[in-house]
Amino acid sequence: MASSLYVPQFVKHLDCIDCSVDEMPIPSSFSSRFGHRVTDSVKLKFRNGYKIRVTFDRDGSEFLGMHDVFVDFGLFGGEVLIFQLCRRDCFKVYIIGVDCCEIEYPAIVHSAQKCTPETVCVRPDGWRFVKHLNLANGFGDAVVPPQSFLGKFAATLPTRFKYFLNNGAEFRGHYNRQDGILTGLSSIPEYLRLEDLNFFDLVVFSFDNLKEFDVTCFDGRNVELVFHTYTIHSGAMLQSIRPPSFFAVVVQPFHMLEYCHGVDISAEYRTHTDWWGKREEISIFRGRRCWELEIRKRADNKRTTIHDGWIQMRDDLQLEVGDTCWFKWKDESYHRFTVVVEKASG
Repeated sequence: MASSLYVPQFVKHLDCIDCSVDEMPIPSSFSSRFGHRVTDSVKLKFRNGYKIRVTFDRDGSEFLGMHDVFVDFGLFGGEVLIFQLCRRDCFKVYIIGVDCCEIEYPAIVHSAQKCTPETVCVRPDGWRFVKHLNLANGFGDAVVPPQSFLGKFAATLPTRFKYFLNNGAEFRGHYNRQDGILTGLSSIPEYLRLEDLNFFDLVVFSFDNLKEFDVTCFDGRNVELVFHTYTIHSGAMLQSIRPPSFFAVVVQPFHMLEYCHGVDISAEYRTHTDWWGKREEISIFRGRRCWELEIRKRADNKRTTIHDGWIQMRDDLQLEVGDTCWFKWKDESYHRFTVVVEKASG
């Protein structure tokens, strides 16, 4: 159960640019609220015994010295790193692959270590898979685990189990072996006095290989939400959540022209587009791919349009008329986004 001294976990959504440099930004809200509990030099520990020491730049909110991690584990973008502070000078790190399940860790150690890799065990830390949430990809009472997760646990996963939140609250869950889905999740938002779980940005499920799933929720700040009883009972849970900022574009016939002259962003996303100047460059990521788009505004600021870069991204994503592109901010930045495509064909 989380106490007042509990330091929340945070996540890092990797992209191809992150994996090519030595500096890795971490959530600014974590650094500002909990950075004083972390030393300037920290050790990162992985499940296979791999350990590396990096520098924590508190003011810049980043870890320095990360490139070896990306190279040694073969990370290229699209993965998620989960950081869990276990001491002032040490984080446990879990790697979620592009299939949304924790990876099978290679038998390696860092070049500075003089030891052999450790055997990777499910217990005591559990095994994780994640659910990315957005308006095109939410969920209600059920979630479908990745095939790699089911392949590892389908034979031992009980039909009845319990979900646990970080405040100790527990809920009954059920595993449908025939359909390969977990159900019973609707009880969680009901307890939190939320309409559903889609207010969050990411939900992590950690299975203990027995009869329990820890459910950890992250909002648009990429930091774990700690569920305090007072906040829940007072009805203030929703106010404590920072949803990720986003905008959407529905592909129109004229967006598919060989010489498309611009893609307007609807005025309903004005609270987002107001952060941009007259002419901006934004980066769009999907897995290991990246596109640079030019954003322009009319002189009266009443219309914001995507110009250069749209045609290349459209063709690479094989967009069709009626598809919806959901652009969700990354690293709390109005200049870096991930894109999810909701196909019109379903």
